[in-house]
Amino acid sequence: EWAWLLREAQRLGMDTSAGADGEAERLGRFALAHGLDPASGLLRGEVFEDGAVAVAGVRLWPHGEWLKAALRVPALAPSWPDAWGALSRFLNTPTPGLWFEQWDPGAGGFLDTPVPASSLYHIATAVAELERADL
Repeated sequence: EWAWLLREAQRLGMDTSAGADGEAERLGRFALAHGLDPASGLLRGEVFEDGAVAVAGVRLWPHGEWLKAALRVPALAPSWPDAWGALSRFLNTPTPGLWFEQWDPGAGGFLDTPVPASSLYHIATAVAELERADL
């Protein structure tokens, strides 16, 4: 999320002369190197500063933020199709217009759980960023 926020601040004209480009790239690379589960292709819930997995659970919102960052941070650009694919998995539900909030391989995949309203923000801003992208 912060990788995209730093780039968005630049787009809006905020003074980010303190190295926002490099920091956005560093944050994004770290997230993909330590947070991406190669078996599922999904992002883990949280990782510690040393890269150790803190929360292995998977939620929708980081996948929207991954897509946004991949479309805005040049070093992450090659990952945008994977980010879109991961987010799309959460959106592919039996009921059009709804989404899954959590994925747990131990429980058989996507969970039928309530979703916070904030997830719509992550979906909508990711789709808006995808629409804005020059692909």
